[in-house]
Amino acid sequence: MHFPHSFFTKNSLIFILFLIKIYLMNSFLFLSLKKALYRAKHRGGKEADFLLGGFVDAHGTFLDENELIELNFILQHDDDAIFSWLNLNQKPPIELKTTILEKLKKHIKTVT
Repeated sequence: MHFPHSFFTKNSLIFILFLIKIYLMNSFLFLSLKKALYRAKHRGGKEADFLLGGFVDAHGTFLDENELIELNFILQHDDDAIFSWLNLNQKPPIELKTTILEKLKKHIKTVT
């Protein structure tokens, strides 16, 4: 199909690029959430699956891009380390002192 040069104006091209950006951002967020949900629910222990998976179930869709990145970073660590940080027995590394860790602490207090 051949379109005349005036068919696509500058504004329509900008709008199309904007829609593509939104689509890619939503795809990234969806994949990050899906990754976090899988990691949280397949920890290997029923308690960890319940607590971490429950957090992602309850709050995952409300997290922004940075929080999903932080959550996936936290979920890379083993269960013992995560629960020692959440139960205040051990201070987390500086790079893990995030809003997500605080949200996880609040979630675990409400569930247990």
